[in-house]
Amino acid sequence: ALERNPGLLSLRADVEIARARLSGASLILQTNPEVSGAVGARTSARGSTVDLDVGVAQRLELFGQRGARKEAAEALLAASEARRDAEEANVVAWVREAFGRALAAELRLKLVEAVRSVAQSSLKAVEERFAAGSASRMEVNTARVEIARSTGEFTLAQQRQVQAQVELGLLVGLPSD
Repeated sequence: ALERNPGLLSLRADVEIARARLSGASLILQTNPEVSGAVGARTSARGSTVDLDVGVAQRLELFGQRGARKEAAEALLAASEARRDAEEANVVAWVREAFGRALAAELRLKLVEAVRSVAQSSLKAVEERFAAGSASRMEVNTARVEIARSTGEFTLAQQRQVQAQVELGLLVGLPSD
C-alpha cells in the first residue's frame, strides 16, 4: 500500500520538487555572469582608432535575500515531508483497519457456518423424533426456520467477507480480480 498509493506517490513527488527548490535556493549565485562587448571605429582629428568595450556583470543579492530564499525552500521541504509522513500514517491505519475487518469477516463466516451445521444436525434429529412420534410438527417447523435463518446469515457473512477482502485488496494495490 505504501508503494502503490496514488496520493502517496504524488506527495513523494512534491517532496522531490521541494528538495530541488532547496538545492536551487542554496546556490550562492542565482544567475550566470553576463559578458558584453562592443567594437567600433572612431574617427577624430588625430586619426582613426578602434574603440573596444568589454563588460562583465554579475547580479548579487544583498541584505539576506539568499538566506530568506533558502529558509523558505527549507520550510517548503519540511511541510512537504510532513504531509507525506501524515499520509503514510493514514494509509497504514486504513490498511490495518481493513485487515481487521477482513479477519473479523472471515471469523464470522466460520462461526455462522458452524451455527448452520448445528441447525442442520438439529433438524435431522427433530425429524427422526417426529417420525418416531416423540416430536411435534411445530418443533420440525422451528428447526426448518432456524436452518433458513442461518443460511441467510451465512450468505450475508460470505458477502461481507468478499467485500472486506476487496477493500483490503484495493488499499494494498492488488488487481481487482
